[in-house]
Amino acid sequence: MACRYLELLAAVDAQPDSATAYCSLGNELRAEGETVMLGDGRLMTKQGLYVEAIRCSSGGANDDTECARALCNLGAVLAADEAVTLADGRTLTRTQLYTEAIHLQHRAAAARANNNNNN
Repeated sequence: MACRYLELLAAVDAQPDSATAYCSLGNELRAEGETVMLGDGRLMTKQGLYVEAIRCSSGGANDDTECARALCNLGAVLAADEAVTLADGRTLTRTQLYTEAIHLQHRAAAARANNNNNN
């Protein structure tokens, strides 16, 4: 695990706007409350890494897919009655995170289908 952990930490440092890098590093944290120190000095929890992955996902079908993944992962670490504030200021419950993820997955699928029809 230590080697994979270090590889993922290096990926976040090399690509600080990569939703995939933050999601993957978040998936690697196992214990509740476990934290990781990023190269820029931020101390992040699993929840914080997923929030950052959502922030990095800003548009396009591929970004919608990555954002949906991060939203689902974040929903999975929240308690049923817990809410989280995203970087854009929205405060969402677990159910709202999952609903947003479904919406983004549908939008990404429609964009891919439209692109395939145009080729």
